[in-house]
Amino acid sequence: MASLNITNIPAPRVPFIDERTGLMAREWYRFFLNLFVLTGSGNNPITLEELQLGPPNQPDLAELLIQINQNIAPQYEDQSGDFLATLDTAQLMSMMSRFENAEAAIQGAYLQPVVQTGTIANYNLDNSPTAGGIVYGTGPALAVSAAGTLGQVLTSGGAGAPTWATDGGGTVTTVSVVSANGLAGTVATATTTPAITLSTTVTGLLKGNGTAISAATSGTDYAPATSGTSILYGDGAGGFSNVTIGTGVAFTAGTLSATGSGGTVTSVAALTLGTTGTDLSSTVANGTTTPVITLQVPTASASNRGALSAADWTTFNNKGSGTVTSVAQSFTGGLISVTGSPITTSGTLALTVAGTSGGIPYFTSASTWATSAALTASALVVGGGAGAAPSTITTGTGVTTALGVAVGSAGAFVVNGGALGTPSSGTVTNLTGTASININGTVGATTANTGAFTTITATSIKFGSGTVLSNYEEGTWSPTLTTTGTAFTSVTYAGARVGKYTRVGRVVTVEGIMVTSSVTVGLASGVVRIGGLPFAPLGNGATIAVGYADGWSVNIPITGIFIPTSTIQLYYRTLANGATVDTPVSNVATGANGNYLYFSGSYNI
Repeated sequence: MASLNITNIPAPRVPFIDERTGLMAREWYRFFLNLFVLTGSGNNPITLEELQLGPPNQPDLAELLIQINQNIAPQYEDQSGDFLATLDTAQLMSMMSRFENAEAAIQGAYLQPVVQTGTIANYNLDNSPTAGGIVYGTGPALAVSAAGTLGQVLTSGGAGAPTWATDGGGTVTTVSVVSANGLAGTVATATTTPAITLSTTVTGLLKGNGTAISAATSGTDYAPATSGTSILYGDGAGGFSNVTIGTGVAFTAGTLSATGSGGTVTSVAALTLGTTGTDLSSTVANGTTTPVITLQVPTASASNRGALSAADWTTFNNKGSGTVTSVAQSFTGGLISVTGSPITTSGTLALTVAGTSGGIPYFTSASTWATSAALTASALVVGGGAGAAPSTITTGTGVTTALGVAVGSAGAFVVNGGALGTPSSGTVTNLTGTASININGTVGATTANTGAFTTITATSIKFGSGTVLSNYEEGTWSPTLTTTGTAFTSVTYAGARVGKYTRVGRVVTVEGIMVTSSVTVGLASGVVRIGGLPFAPLGNGATIAVGYADGWSVNIPITGIFIPTSTIQLYYRTLANGATVDTPVSNVATGANGNYLYFSGSYNI
């Protein structure tokens, strides 16, 4: 007989239904499956007696000996019945062997348990199944599928193993609303993204019975509408009743108000004093029944506001008037001295200020005063610097002379950088320094006999009786290589590219140096010009002089004409007849150190 897959009955703590799946628990399933297999799986002719797991009833030793005498001993007996006396050694060994075989047969039949094998193992349930797998039938046995991942769904494999797969979703083809139980509705875009709007076919108040809604009945399902101006309360029977207005209150036009003089406090405990806290405070206990008021008055201290203790009161109360025993005064820094100090009873402190008559006080240090010497009458005061006394002067370059010759209105001062009062007459004999001089009116024939003007600012300068010069300017500009048509793709200039100009009235004189390090012609068209003039010429005609030109591809420019577009159009001379013609784009060199041009010229604006 084959070995048996023995499964004990599950413990009491194992539930019969698995809460996670809602199916029979795995332990109980294996127990009942083994019972089913042990009973023949529905077709095995095994008796219940053969299913016992313990040995059958064992015969006793006497019965075993009887069976041996009946089956083995008669083969070796002699006529006298004493078989041992007639056996030789070989016969004796043969008999012993027969006894051993008989013993083994008896043990196999009676002593070993009956074991059923080859059933449960065929269903692949002897080992632990795959966690997360699903049990399925293969026909002759059971198998467990592989485990899926979270969120996957099980897909049938037909007669084969089921598999796990990711849910691909689905499509709602149409949605509708069925009118029932007092509800109705409509659906917009029912076949794509349905939008359901519910409505009810019932009018009035609604009631529900757990399944449907219907119209509520007045007087049965709810209290009917009331009239009058009373306050209503629920009467416990589905309706309302009027509230009876008692004394001391009135209900008028929807407002409930008191009509009496209020109530009476029936009991108030005596005021209780406490000393906790750092400031005066109060508390009320039982405020709505029998109030108890506690007033906290802490003992006064440096940090508490409260009542003085008896000891503190004695100290405070004994504070009275007193006598200042000594007052002293001193002054440091000079000029001021103090006498009469100290005063121990009564007296006066006298302050004395000392200095030089006609002098002025000044600081000899950050904290010390002094007085200067007497200042000369009608002289100018000049500071002496840090720590030195100021003084007066009566002579000096540009000071005494100006004071001596300035004739102005009374009270006018000579101020550095300012005006000479309001002179009515006189002659300027000496002007030095860089201060600006504002002259209103016409400057006459008398001019300074020494010095020079460093800057003159004027809106116009008139020469003689007719010409007026209104502009004079000097500056720089940057010559550029350009064309009358499409511009060069790129132009890179060498270090030597400068331009200067001078404007005198309407005449502008320019000079320039230009050298290129690379030129990308691209789609450039037209004839070559020099751009970047500081002012636009008035018209065509004025020319430039080319002092030096080199490094051009062919036909080096020799001259140019100022153009009103703030450019200079370049020309070269032909070898055939010496004619002066426009310089084309093809004459421009594209490599390094090319298109040298040193030029100058003047034009009107």
